[in-house]
Amino acid sequence: MRGIITVLSEVGRMLADQAEEPADSLILEHFGLEDLDDTSLKQYRQRFASRTPDHPWLSEDTNGLLSKLGGWRRDRTTGKEGLTVAGLLMFGKMETIQEPDGIPAFHLDYRERPADTSQVRWTDRLTLDGTWAGNVFQFYQRVIQKLSADLKIPFRLDQELYRKDDTIVHEAIREALVNALIHSDYRGQGGVVIDKFPDRFEFSNPVVC
Repeated sequence: MRGIITVLSEVGRMLADQAEEPADSLILEHFGLEDLDDTSLKQYRQRFASRTPDHPWLSEDTNGLLSKLGGWRRDRTTGKEGLTVAGLLMFGKMETIQEPDGIPAFHLDYRERPADTSQVRWTDRLTLDGTWAGNVFQFYQRVIQKLSADLKIPFRLDQELYRKDDTIVHEAIREALVNALIHSDYRGQGGVVIDKFPDRFEFSNPVVC
């Protein structure tokens, strides 16, 4: 349960922060709800409900929930409304995100590197290969688990007597991943690349200027 709360809050923060960037709050013409991954939206709503079952946003339909999160917007000047760049990045289908009218340079890549890369370049990889939805929400969910899989967790209880399965290292890794995803210029070259080595983590992205 604690892990679910963390994922939900971080993903909500990513979407909100992306929507604050002028380019990411733009309404995408000719894109709609059909361009979003239903499974990603359903998982997000389920985790939201697990955390705060009485939250008023849960009564919203998909358009309403996305509006609250910054993924759907109405321009008061023109009356135009629709999916924002941030909404497409967070919940979209890979092939739709990468369309010419979308974000064609969009790229996400996670690699687990051995100490000696002369023989094997990586031992595990998650990239946009068509086997998963290929959006920021799904990438975050998968990669945060891979990054923290080998971290030791001491047995501790918090003030409510729940087991505290988080450490300073977990928090630092989560913050680094979130920052890499939030502050990336997805129209830039190279995309977001996360490398996990036996002794370190490396996060790279085209930075928003």
